[in-house]
Amino acid sequence: MFEKIVKINAQDNFQLIAEFSDGSVKQYDAYPALSEIKEFQVLLDHPERFYDVKPVCCGSGIAWDDSMDIASEEIWEHGTAVLR
Repeated sequence: MFEKIVKINAQDNFQLIAEFSDGSVKQYDAYPALSEIKEFQVLLDHPERFYDVKPVCCGSGIAWDDSMDIASEEIWEHGTAVLR
């Protein structure tokens, strides 16, 4: 079981900062996922839309809309811990 995302902040260069329910914070490079999955192409074409990311219901991931989402497990496993 992975921690739930309680807060997400988009940064420049397709970086995300995710705060999890246990208080940990991770930085996630979203560019590889965005460049590999065709549904995310719109975010590469219109990078200003990348900043519209929100946590999904119950913190199980993040989303830009119904067809563009990333699971909390992906960010937890592949994110880098951020020291506070």
